[in-house]
Amino acid sequence: MLSDKIDYLFKIIGAGNNEIAQLAQCDASSISRLRSGKRNAAEGSRIIGKFIDGVYLYCQQNNNLGSLAVLLDISTSDSESIKKGLAVWLYDGQDPPSINSAKEQKEEFGRRLDSVMLISGISNSRLSKLMNIDPSYISRIRKGSRMMKKNSQVTLKLCSIIAEKLRENNKLPEFSEISGIPPELITDAALPEMISDWLYDFDVTAQVFAVKRIVKNIGQFSGSEGTVLPPVSEILNSYPEVQNKDSYLGKDGLRMAAVRFLNRVIGSGCGEVFLYSDREMDWMCGEYKKVWSGLMHYCLRKKVRITIIHNIDRSVPEMLNAIGSWMPLYASGLIEPYYSSKRSGDVFSHTLFLAPDTVCVEGCGIRSCEEYTTYRYVTDKAEMQSCMMSYKAFLNDSRRLLKASREPIPLLGSYTIFECSGLRICIGENDVIINKATAPTVGFKITHPALKRSFEEYVKTLGTTD
Repeated sequence: MLSDKIDYLFKIIGAGNNEIAQLAQCDASSISRLRSGKRNAAEGSRIIGKFIDGVYLYCQQNNNLGSLAVLLDISTSDSESIKKGLAVWLYDGQDPPSINSAKEQKEEFGRRLDSVMLISGISNSRLSKLMNIDPSYISRIRKGSRMMKKNSQVTLKLCSIIAEKLRENNKLPEFSEISGIPPELITDAALPEMISDWLYDFDVTAQVFAVKRIVKNIGQFSGSEGTVLPPVSEILNSYPEVQNKDSYLGKDGLRMAAVRFLNRVIGSGCGEVFLYSDREMDWMCGEYKKVWSGLMHYCLRKKVRITIIHNIDRSVPEMLNAIGSWMPLYASGLIEPYYSSKRSGDVFSHTLFLAPDTVCVEGCGIRSCEEYTTYRYVTDKAEMQSCMMSYKAFLNDSRRLLKASREPIPLLGSYTIFECSGLRICIGENDVIINKATAPTVGFKITHPALKRSFEEYVKTLGTTD
């Protein structure tokens, strides 16, 4: 994947996000998002052109064009050849080399520990006191000459301390940036385990990490009927900021508008809703996610049918994470998920939540300043009808993302089968099927090519059964 290639490239040439951004004459956040996988830039796009220019200039200034030429397997280091070779290498579909030797693993472990300690704001001396170990040992680990044993009590304590510091200092977004783990996937309870997995799983990309979480969530599926929900009023009281207005501003505004929208759907007897948003997923983070999830469960209890179009322009980890968070809802059979066959573009972001003849939330803004996007709360029937026509046209250009069933999905054709966490993961030529055969049963069939490839990468660590 592009983010894996960029991360590997940075390690080879010894560059940082800010250094490349300055030479590429672009925002450091743009480079950071490319590296973490939060932005999935198209081949030949303007940002990739700038990135390639920045990498070339960095290597030129640091007498490192020879290393870059070796990586790209070209015999010359002139500007045109290097840039063309880098453009091909970034999108050739091949995974970058893995970290295999003990020395490389120690060095990579040290780099990761150093980066997470820096953002959490904890020093060698402070960490050593909390762990009751020599500070020089922490220093040697950060320099890559030592590595703690995985799953040891010392390592577990280390990860718990760092998790606490990240939470205390509100640095979870920064941890998401360096780890490539989408912020919506990070929970307080799982954070120490996530830090440990990230520190040690050198060959696990962000998308494989997300697949692991999906597999775990499906394996723990207990059936929507057994979900105990608080009253709607209690859910709404947990998010008291909602105000009745004609428009809402930015991330917090979208949260308010969405809560008001879903509450209206639940109380109106509306039979179906249509959802789409390609804005950043940060509005679904933290405690708000519980509010959204609770209200969505109530919609399904009311037998509201939901059509959702997922944004294909998101990075694969983001897409997997979005699907993972929807998996328990998909199992109801009331949700029809699609993905757009057309790219949304780099300039504008769009959001459209629609309950026909009842209510609509609509917003469009510039991607680089989504905090200034206005989300309109629409109840005018003529405007809602216009939005519905636009959504239907968009739906016509979309494809089915997955099929969900409360029974295992039969295998029609040739599949390679893997077993993990009580599931059977079946890889076919054009799809992947995940079946949970123990009660409560559930099955999912995924056809999206990039998501299928992520499952193929994940099962490489598993043994086949058939």
